[in-house]
Amino acid sequence: MSRIRPYRDADEEKVRGYLQRYKTAFPKTGKMLVDFNEQGEVIGVAGLKTETFVEPLIAENPISAVSLARMIEGVALGNGVITIRAAVPGENGKHINQLEKDGYVILDKNITILEKNYG
Repeated sequence: MSRIRPYRDADEEKVRGYLQRYKTAFPKTGKMLVDFNEQGEVIGVAGLKTETFVEPLIAENPISAVSLARMIEGVALGNGVITIRAAVPGENGKHINQLEKDGYVILDKNITILEKNYG
């Protein structure tokens, strides 16, 4: 029989070893469940990666767009989020350059989705 429970800091060494066997990186954020066998060995791991998607991000000018983005980033960072994505409607595409200067990276040129990573 196995025993599934939430990840604890004391599990880190065993979980890292298990993930290395499968060439999988140890998650930087999110929640994990760990499954142990009767001998206390890790026999499974499931992680939940949490990302925040800012939608919409609409503003009349670049200053407003960046100010809104920075303020909502603060809310997200306060909740432990490391990656923030923003969807910018086509008519607000004129603000993309300013958002890029503020650290966002365009992920898709057909749909304007930007990402900023703090991890």
